[in-house]
Amino acid sequence: MEHFSISFQNLEEIIRLVDAYKKPTLVRIEKIEEKCISKSLDLGASGIIAPNVNSAEDLNLLIDSVYYPLKGSRGVGLTRSSNHGKDFSNYYKKFNNSVVIIPMIENVKALNNLDEIITNKDIDGILIGPYDLSASLGTPGKFGQLKFKKIIKKISNITKKNNVTCGMHIVHTNSANLSKHIKSGYNFIPFSTDIQIFVDGLSEKLNALKKFR
Repeated sequence: MEHFSISFQNLEEIIRLVDAYKKPTLVRIEKIEEKCISKSLDLGASGIIAPNVNSAEDLNLLIDSVYYPLKGSRGVGLTRSSNHGKDFSNYYKKFNNSVVIIPMIENVKALNNLDEIITNKDIDGILIGPYDLSASLGTPGKFGQLKFKKIIKKISNITKKNNVTCGMHIVHTNSANLSKHIKSGYNFIPFSTDIQIFVDGLSEKLNALKKFR
């Protein structure tokens, strides 16, 4: 999946574990590609988070690849998602009304098409990718830059105007950062990554040990 070495075999194991706790699994795919989307859904994913949705064409490809016919073109098979066919009828009947679709806004190219993307009735919200977005501005990781803040504000205002869920990926695990984003109105927050949680936790412990030097 995007930015990680998770294979589809790994993904199936993760989804199986999450299913055991009766929680949904949203898969952040590597790119908007029919094979990647259908494979993730066939393994039992509850929805798709898609990177670099910059235009209506990108979004339409995503939507078409996610939905079953007649609304979309997702291939039909007896896979893990339908308990290998045992629950096929029920799964197929409910799928188009239950699947979650979240496009990521993470490039300045998307700015001219924000209204068209955000007002699409088939999405369940949007997710801002701050690192890629700042990189597309020429200031990677510099979230305090005025032009980055203006763009974030613009995206937030459009989502609020249209009553659309707006998410922000928070990479670092300090509580002040989380609190700030919640107060700003973000209501979908992917919180850090597995590796970053380990790195931040280790850094915190090392800093505590340094006090005893």
